Amino acid sequence: MKQLKSIARSRAFLAGMVAAVAVCFVSCTEKGDYFSLEELGAKENTYVVDTEAGVISVEVFSNKSYDLSFANTVDWASLKTTRMSGDGTFDVNYDANSGFPRMATIFIQGPGNADTVYLKQHGLMTPELTFPNQNIIVKGEGGPVEADIQTNVDFEDMAVVIEYTSEEGIEWISQMDIVDGKFVFEAQGNSSETKLRNARITLSYVDGWNQKIASTLYLTQANALNELGQKVSIPELRGMSGSVIYDDIILEGYVVSDKGNPNVASNPHTTTTKIDYSVNEKTVYIESLDGQYGIKLVTSTKEDNIFTRYSKVQVLLKGTTVNSEQVDDIVPGPARYKITGVTSAKVLTSVAGTAGDLPKKERTIAEITDDDITWVISKACQKPKDYGYSAEFWYPMSFRKFINSIAETEGHPRMATVAETTLRKILSNARIKPFQVSYYCERRDPEFDAKMHDVLVIYKQIEMQFDKDGKLIPFEKDAVHTLSYDEKPGIQAIATTGEDRPPIPNTDKSNGYQRDYEYVRLGTLSLLAAIDLLSGEAIPLVSETHKSSDFVTFLKKLDEKYPKSDMIRIILDNHSAHTSKETQEYLNTVSGRFEFVFTPKHGSWLNMIEGFFSKMTKQMLGGIRVESKKELEDRIYRYFDEINKEPVPYKWTYKMDTIDLSQEDIDSIVYEVVNEKAASAENKNKKAPKTISRKRKSIQN
Repeated sequence: MKQLKSIARSRAFLAGMVAAVAVCFVSCTEKGDYFSLEELGAKENTYVVDTEAGVISVEVFSNKSYDLSFANTVDWASLKTTRMSGDGTFDVNYDANSGFPRMATIFIQGPGNADTVYLKQHGLMTPELTFPNQNIIVKGEGGPVEADIQTNVDFEDMAVVIEYTSEEGIEWISQMDIVDGKFVFEAQGNSSETKLRNARITLSYVDGWNQKIASTLYLTQANALNELGQKVSIPELRGMSGSVIYDDIILEGYVVSDKGNPNVASNPHTTTTKIDYSVNEKTVYIESLDGQYGIKLVTSTKEDNIFTRYSKVQVLLKGTTVNSEQVDDIVPGPARYKITGVTSAKVLTSVAGTAGDLPKKERTIAEITDDDITWVISKACQKPKDYGYSAEFWYPMSFRKFINSIAETEGHPRMATVAETTLRKILSNARIKPFQVSYYCERRDPEFDAKMHDVLVIYKQIEMQFDKDGKLIPFEKDAVHTLSYDEKPGIQAIATTGEDRPPIPNTDKSNGYQRDYEYVRLGTLSLLAAIDLLSGEAIPLVSETHKSSDFVTFLKKLDEKYPKSDMIRIILDNHSAHTSKETQEYLNTVSGRFEFVFTPKHGSWLNMIEGFFSKMTKQMLGGIRVESKKELEDRIYRYFDEINKEPVPYKWTYKMDTIDLSQEDIDSIVYEVVNEKAASAENKNKKAPKTISRKRKSIQN
C-alpha cells in the first residue's frame, strides 16, 4: 500500500478503518508479514462558499474504486463525474444563491466504507421569523383570528407546534396560514361561561445549514360570555398574601424593570464561587397605572419571562401565589410583595411603550406636605454614620428604608410608605445628590491664582510655538525645552499564583480573561518621568525610590540629553525633593541650565504629565502581572519606547482664552530654586544663582 501522503491522508485511512474492520486482511510474503488496509476519505469534510456561482475541487485519498452521489435532491449543484478510482480530485459546480443559506451533502462510497463531504453556500437572504406582538386575545365565540408576523419564509416550509395549556386539553385551533403579512387561523368557540383557555403556537424554520429560528404566539381565549376576568388593584393583591389565586383575576400595569436590568433581583450564591443568575432572569417589576404601587412577578422559568420594559401589560393571575417578603431584617421597612408561578401564557396583552408612557408622580408627591419634604432633605444632608450605620454615604435603597423606618416616630406618617422614586424626585427638585460623591481640591496656597496664571502663560507660549498646520516653529536663537515632570511612586510588582485563562469564543462563558484571585506582592518601584511639550517625547527613569538623589539623577539625564547651549525649563510640583539641599547643590554646578516653574500647592492637576500618567495606568499598568521587579521595570521602559515611536505633543485648553502673550513678560514668571535652609555651607549666605539675563522674544498672536 502506498505510504500516506499527509495528515489529511491519515484521516482518509482512519475513515476506512472505522467504516469496515472486515476490509483489513493479512498476507505473508517472503519479506515478512504486512497489513493490507483499505483507504477512502476526502481531504476536507466541509467547503463553505459565497453567494456567487463557482466550482470546488475535492481531493480524495483512496486505494480502490468508489462512487460519488448527492445524498439529497439538489438542483443547484452538480458533479462532473460519478465514478473514480484511487487518489484523485473531483469537481462540484454550484449556482449563485439569491435565497437562504443552503447545503448539499455528497457521499463518497466504496465497497465496505464511505466518507461524506458538505458543500455549504451563503445566501443573499437571511431567514426572518418574528411575532412583533406575542400575546393575542381570542374572542369567546371564536372565529377567524389574525396576528402580525414578520417573515420571509414560506409557511409550507415552517414547522408548526401547538400546545394547549388549559386543563381540558381541547384542540380548538385549525386552518393556519400566512396571508398578506398576517398569521391567520380559525378558533373554535369556548363553551365554558367561567373558564378561560390558553394555547401557544410556535413556528420554526431550519435553513440549509441546520440553523433554527423560531417565534411563539401566546393565545388567551375569553369565556363564552366574552369575559377575560376581573381586574384587581395591587393593594387588593397584597391582601391575598399567603394564598393561591383560583379565580380569573387580571393585573394591569407598566413594566418598570425587566430581566434586561442586571440588578432587578438578588442573585443567590449556589456555592462560594457560583451565582444563580436565573433568579434575575425570572424577575420583573410591575407598576400600577397610577404609579403609586408596585409588585414583583417571578416567572416559572426564564423562558416564561417575555416582559419588556415600559410595556403596558395585562397578566392573568389564576394559579399564581401571592406572598410578602421582608427586605431588611436590620432596618425593617414596609413589606414587599411578590407573585410567583407566572407563565408566558398568562400574559394576556403586552403593548410596547417608552419611559414617557409611565405615570407621572406629581399627584403622589402632591400628597406630601412641605414639612415632609423639608424633613427628608434635612435627613439627606446628614451622613448614615450619624445614625449608627456603617456606610459613609446614603444609597437610594438604604435611604428609602431609613426614611420609612423613622417617619412615623418623627411625625411624618405619610413618608412611612414613600417610594424610592418619590424620594429621588424630592431630592432632585432640591438639587442635592446624597448618593454621589465628588472631590474638590482646597486652595491652601494664597498665591494659587497667580501661580496658575504663570503656568498657563508657559502653556500659551508652547501653543504659539506651533504654526497653523501644527508644525513646530524653530527657535531664532537659544532653544528652550519645556518639560512637564512628576513622580509616580508605589507601582506594585504583583505576580499571579496560577495561569491566566484566555477567552473562550462562541460559548456562554465570559469572553474575558480569567485570573486567580490569589496573588503575590514582589515590592514596588517609582517612576520619574517628563514629557517634552514641544516634541511629545516621554522621558522615563525607573528607580527603587523617588528621593532627592533620584531627582538629581533625572536632571543629569536631561542635561545629557539636550544640547549644552539650550535652556531646560521644567514644570513641576512642590515636592520637597525638588528644593532639597542635594538638588540645590547640583543646580549650583550647572548655573543657568535649568528653570523651574512650580504649580501652586494642591494644583498638581495643572501639570500635563498627570494626564499622561492616567493614560499609562489605563493602557499598561492596570491589571499588570509580572514575575519580578526587573520584569516590571523592563515593561515600563518598553511602554515608553512604544509611545515614543509616534509621539504626540500634549495641548492644554483650560482657561487658555484668558492669556494674551503680548501683555506678558515670559522671563518674569520663571522661578528659581531658592532654599536657604537646604543650601550647602559655602552657599549658606547666598541665594541660588539667578537665571542668565536674556530677553527671549515673546511669541505674538
